[in-house]
Amino acid sequence: NYPSGFSGNWNGDIAPGSLKNATVTFAPTSATDYNGIITVNSDKTSGTNTISISGTGKEPPTRIIRLSGNLSFGEVEIGSKATRTLTIRNSGNSTLSVNSINYPSGFSGDWNGDIASGTSKDVTVTFAPTSATNYNGTVIVNSDKTSGTNTINISGTGKEPPTKVISLSGNLSFGEIQIGSKATRTLTISNDGNSTLSVSSTSYPNGFSGDWNG
Repeated sequence: NYPSGFSGNWNGDIAPGSLKNATVTFAPTSATDYNGIITVNSDKTSGTNTISISGTGKEPPTRIIRLSGNLSFGEVEIGSKATRTLTIRNSGNSTLSVNSINYPSGFSGDWNGDIASGTSKDVTVTFAPTSATNYNGTVIVNSDKTSGTNTINISGTGKEPPTKVISLSGNLSFGEIQIGSKATRTLTISNDGNSTLSVSSTSYPNGFSGDWNG
């Protein structure tokens, strides 16, 4: 006979002067102390047929991963970079080991190591677009987790860098003009870029003038 939590199954004969090894199993079902007495029922004529037994049920190790952070980068210029923070939390009762992190194209952030129970690790994530398009996908944190969610969405848009492409046109061949008089012609300043061009001043050679900025 066994107390709760323990078991073992054997019956049979034991010859004089010999012994029998019986396997005893401890299978706790809750995190508590188990103890009591094993009683061996037999046709003994004397001796002690009881022995104490004990054990403690322990919670199994858990490594519960949680990911958080705003990984929506919005618009970032081609050729430049932006960073945001990915937080990896371990809500379990034992240490979580992170092996690697997978990112979709355009994003990066390298870290691996251990995260103790009840703590977190901040990882810097970089977005470096190479074309004017939408980037999105899923970040995957590879670890020895026992449960939890190890993925998080990520997105960003590559934006053309600002260009201010100036071009000048107009017929500025005045021909002959009498001394002391004036003539005017038109200089056209064009901006063929994708952002506003600011003109601060215009320089002219001797004899010519024209004033505009904006």
